[in-house]
Amino acid sequence: LNLAWEPKNKSKLLQSSIGTILALVAGDGGSITSQSHALQTLTHLATDTNNKIHLVDHNNGTVISTLVHIASSDTSQASMSIDATKIIGYLTCRATAWNIASVPGVCTTLSSLACRSDDLAQLAAKAIHKMATYIHYHPKTKRQDFKTVHAFMLQAIVTISYGSSTDVLKYAVKAYSEQASFRRDRIQMIGHKGLLSALSVLTHDENNFVSECAKEILGTLACDVAEARDTSVEKLLRCVPPKKNKNKAQQPRCYSPTSVMDEFHFDA
Repeated sequence: LNLAWEPKNKSKLLQSSIGTILALVAGDGGSITSQSHALQTLTHLATDTNNKIHLVDHNNGTVISTLVHIASSDTSQASMSIDATKIIGYLTCRATAWNIASVPGVCTTLSSLACRSDDLAQLAAKAIHKMATYIHYHPKTKRQDFKTVHAFMLQAIVTISYGSSTDVLKYAVKAYSEQASFRRDRIQMIGHKGLLSALSVLTHDENNFVSECAKEILGTLACDVAEARDTSVEKLLRCVPPKKNKNKAQQPRCYSPTSVMDEFHFDA
């Protein structure tokens, strides 16, 4: 653990002791204390750029699978679950994001953790946001399961859109925003079941940042559909005017997500 603090030791330590460290992280024959120390060691090693790819690709994703198990296990100490979730976030970068998301259960587990009401929620949502930053759909990719992995990630964003923490919801709209920056991603977003409904719910959130971002993203998606269908964005959004009531403040516009999705058919 002490050696892992020093930047010049990180790569050397991982190359020489990865088997021992991972065995302790998995809790194979060691104490809770040794497992905790091994996780802290891995936390320091995971911040090194050269180590990220090595750890993610090691033994076909074994490191990520182990971390997911620790993060979600009811028998794990809270501090170890937090460390495991942090490490997944640290390891997520442009070169590793797709491989991390493709490990079975990662997106589902992180989204479930993000819907909790403890310290894990924000860390898990942050990890999903990082994945959304680097994973983008491309129909010509050589990986046949790329669309499936992208769909799992989109579903994770949809799930955390119903989180109980404002910080989690902020990460949700940031993740939507990262995806909405690319036309191919927007097409996948429009067709993803439940995504537009989740965005519609977020437009009414009490937090101004969350609600305004959600409205902007929903409008961006509507522009694509409006262009394809040769109609207006306002017609697609079907802004419903509030009922006139002198005693009540004006209510925000109501968006109909299904109206954006209805009958859209166009190529990526």
